[in-house]
Amino acid sequence: MQKGQLEVSYTPQQMSYLVNCPISTAVPNPLKKWLPDKAWYAITKLIEIEGFEQFATNLSKDAPARF
Repeated sequence: MQKGQLEVSYTPQQMSYLVNCPISTAVPNPLKKWLPDKAWYAITKLIEIEGFEQFATNLSKDAPARF
């Protein structure tokens, strides 16, 4: 991405998330039966990035029917 070989634009916040995979333990994992805590905590941090705000909500809502 940095070399410009892909035609993708990204924000510094998005790149930081991809490189560092930060987590937030503020919200308990409602999907413990099939989603590891570490993955849920990464998702709760992901929703702070523009465009992903509803990801955790949609995942929680749609998970029983999809997974």
